[in-house]
This record gives sequence, structure tokens and C-alpha cells, in this order.
Amino acid sequence: MVSLHFREVYLMNGGFDQWKIDGLLYVTGIISNTERIMALKKTLTVYPSPANSEIMVEINTQINKTTLSIVNLSGKELIKQHVSNNKFRIDISRLPVGVYFVKLMNTNGFEVCKIVK
Repeated sequence: MVSLHFREVYLMNGGFDQWKIDGLLYVTGIISNTERIMALKKTLTVYPSPANSEIMVEINTQINKTTLSIVNLSGKELIKQHVSNNKFRIDISRLPVGVYFVKLMNTNGFEVCKIVK
């Protein structure tokens, strides 16, 4: 059995956006299959946090058709790139100090982790 708990729920774009601020889960819309959400569990590692000018991203899964994005607490996408390596750096020096989410997404599902700058 999977138990999901959310701290914030927002009505946006005709659907619900739900965030677990201190965890690894971001859900938009209606969940019809929890296996898809769990497919990328613990495949994304991002460090350091807190970070200053760059973060290191490590992905422990196949990277075909994989994108990575960084969003702020309002859900605005600030950085988006296609992933071509399992280990790479992202320059975050232009982002203001704050809390962000790193979202990894591919055909198997997605995973989100929190970083602090």
C-alpha cells in the first residue's frame, strides 16, 4: 500500500498541483497508476544542498528521452534541458537564493528532489 501526504494543494490550469515540500514527490492531475510514479524512485541524486553556483546531478537509470528541469516554489520552470549523460553539472549562479525543485522526467515516470540555494 502506498500512502501519499501533501502539504500544499493549488488549483492551477484547470487541475490540481500537489507538492510534498520535504519529499520526493510532485503530482499534477489525477493519479491513475501509482506504479508509474514509483518507477523512478531513488534514481536522482542532486548535491550539494545548499548550493552556491552549481549543482551536480547523478542519474541511475537509462537516459533516453529524459529531461531535467528546475522549478521554483510557484511552479515556474526556470531551467530545462535534455539529459545526455548520467552525471553532469548545472549552473544555478543566476538563480536567487531560495528553495527549488529538480524534476527528472522520462517515459517511465518522474522524480523530484528539493535543493536549497
